[in-house]
Amino acid sequence: MHTIYEALAASPAATEHLWGLLGLVRMGDATALATLAANVSQLSATPMPATRILDGKQVEVRYGDPTAGSILQISLASISLPSPAAVTALGAILDAPGAPLAVQLGAARALADDHSPAAIRFLAPLLSSLNPDLQSWAVGGIASFANAAPPLDLSKGPAGLHINRQGPFRTKATFLHWTIGASNVRKHLQYYVQFWKRWWAQNSGLIPAHQVAGARPRRPCPAPSARAEYRSAPPWRLRRNPRGRGGSVASESPAARPPLH
Repeated sequence: MHTIYEALAASPAATEHLWGLLGLVRMGDATALATLAANVSQLSATPMPATRILDGKQVEVRYGDPTAGSILQISLASISLPSPAAVTALGAILDAPGAPLAVQLGAARALADDHSPAAIRFLAPLLSSLNPDLQSWAVGGIASFANAAPPLDLSKGPAGLHINRQGPFRTKATFLHWTIGASNVRKHLQYYVQFWKRWWAQNSGLIPAHQVAGARPRRPCPAPSARAEYRSAPPWRLRRNPRGRGGSVASESPAARPPLH
């Protein structure tokens, strides 16, 4: 398939070129991602007409977003286990002038699923974004890194997070402030965003460019104020696996949810 997508991407026809690029992007091709980053405004606005056979004739059908922006979002969000070069290109897409929100969201989702030091360095600025969905993907990605979650491999289908792994940055506080998915984070957005802003300010200098699994930080992490960090940990946040192993980040219980201030 990679060869077919490359041939399409080399076509002088704009639509064929974009279909090939979309396929390569979905496969996490670093060169295609860099091309997208350099031309994101133009490529996102490319018309993407659909065709159907009606009464034996091929006719053009337009519905929803007639441009490539939403399709690019889906392709970006489908990337699994990106290479270091692909992570860099995804970060460039986030920062590209003229990148539409849909494309930024797709790139943020792919970075959030990677759980790598390089990925979270691109996600950290999104904690201060004005868009709550971009903030949410930043929270999920950084929290998953801090709690030593392995990267998500979407090619193997839906899978839960491994929540019992130990790592050099994992603490009770990071575990209590760990959730993923924009819809989950947005329920208590500031609770998560403010914690991870503080965490990043304290720990960003301790994270090497390529963190080795299980490696210790260069120096001990600044000791958190237990009362300040744990006091706000909501009782609805966690539900332990009765078997004591495996499991996934639990959903909240609305009935037990504290009021937000």
